[in-house]
Amino acid sequence: MAQSRHVRVRASSSDAAGDVPPFLLREGRARLGTLAAAIGLLTIVTSSGLYVVGVASPHDLPTYIGIVCVTSLLFGASRWNALSDARVMDLGLLAQVALCGLISIPPAFTSLQSEGRFHEPVWTCVIIVLFPLLAPSPPRRMLAASVASALTVPLGAVMAALEIRGDYNPIVPVLVSLNPMLCVIFAYLGARMLYRLSAEAERGRRMGSYELLERLGMGGMGEVWRARHGLLSRPAAVKLIRPVAADGSVHETSLARFEREAQATAALRSPHTVEVYDFGRSDDGAFYYVMELLVGADLQQLVEAHGALPPGRVVFMLRQVCHSLAEAHRRGLVHRDIKPANLLACRYGDDDDFIKVLDFGLVRESRSARNDGLTQENAIVGTPAYLSPEAISGATQDARADLYALGCVAYWMLSGHPVFEAEGLVQVAAKHLETIPEPPSAKLGEPLPEALEAAVMQCLEKDPAKRPASAEALSHLLDASGVHAWSADDARRWWNEHGDACVVAPSDEHATVKAKRTPAAAAS
Repeated sequence: MAQSRHVRVRASSSDAAGDVPPFLLREGRARLGTLAAAIGLLTIVTSSGLYVVGVASPHDLPTYIGIVCVTSLLFGASRWNALSDARVMDLGLLAQVALCGLISIPPAFTSLQSEGRFHEPVWTCVIIVLFPLLAPSPPRRMLAASVASALTVPLGAVMAALEIRGDYNPIVPVLVSLNPMLCVIFAYLGARMLYRLSAEAERGRRMGSYELLERLGMGGMGEVWRARHGLLSRPAAVKLIRPVAADGSVHETSLARFEREAQATAALRSPHTVEVYDFGRSDDGAFYYVMELLVGADLQQLVEAHGALPPGRVVFMLRQVCHSLAEAHRRGLVHRDIKPANLLACRYGDDDDFIKVLDFGLVRESRSARNDGLTQENAIVGTPAYLSPEAISGATQDARADLYALGCVAYWMLSGHPVFEAEGLVQVAAKHLETIPEPPSAKLGEPLPEALEAAVMQCLEKDPAKRPASAEALSHLLDASGVHAWSADDARRWWNEHGDACVVAPSDEHATVKAKRTPAAAAS
């Protein structure tokens, strides 16, 4: 499935039992910050009042200071945008254990020394029950934190008895543990129920006419879901985007860019361009668009898994990419991010090795010189290994920039190596500007059809005027290269043999899919 982007998928069992739905994490993060602030302020007010009336003991001061420090750190973490919601929840579990330790252990010494007995740790029980309900975490992780919190009560009793009396009655730690352990059971059952209800609510969410069925992946700004049209029962992939600015607000410029991607892709009719069914805004402010659900492997992974591809297969695939680009270029659109990871080979109906061009997120009108604010005029956009010299130098890009990138893709498919290899991105960019590449046959270590290699090298010319004039012209060059044709039977045999081993692990530019499923299962 497409990376964040759509569905070069293999389903997501990784999201299974342990994950908490994203919207619940976001709400829990806010509640966790409020809870930390409330506990910290209550501690300050209470301790100050006790000292004013002369009730508090000086021995209690370290406990109060510790509670204020823990809650202050937790509140700060909940407000720090650099931390993910899940990481803040993990810190909340650590804070829960720390607070229970501060509330249970030092007071055990005080009560045993002053009164000769242990007091019931009421506030420990409150925290054990309160944290899981207000700041949900995966049930097993929450259970571990709650048990650790409850064990601070008998631990305090044992430590105090050994320190003050030199021995302890084994029955005492057991007795003082009963209520905290009972609270652990209640907390676990409550967390399980909350998780189940929230998961059901998330599964039942709808985007327009589409019902979200299964989350296939998630990343920094969004998620990808397997979905189904409410009336047509048509499977689809729904990409949700929630770009958040540094101040926590929705980044409207990013939303506009994703909207432009959906509009640009939806306007293209080539069967080799991923099809967009719908797009819009959800009730919670997220931007979404609905795409066809695809099953297969991108060309990056295909070559990494199986090595350089036969010349006939390369021509077969490249001509399909040219079909998609030809239409986009006729409409004045430049893709600007052609690379193996954005070209998906899939089983599409009765066709095998059917290519889909993905991710028009960087698309731009080649004839437009204006800066619409959605891209930076002097910024280098795209993937360095597949950038044309004019893209690197900041010169005006037209359709021939995509053809240069496609030449780099062809080089990768034929040889199993990128055109230029260097230690850093700057060095790679410099080679695209200045270095004449060696033919792909040199890196492959065996000869390639001369006409095919010549077409690839023509795409890699530094001067755009020396490249093929258009995607159609490149397609004609490939067709005339005299390479032994890759037939439909060849493609079907390959997919029957290797299809179930095509594991797709997309990149993490938007939302990341980290899941595995056989193509047959993914298509069902």
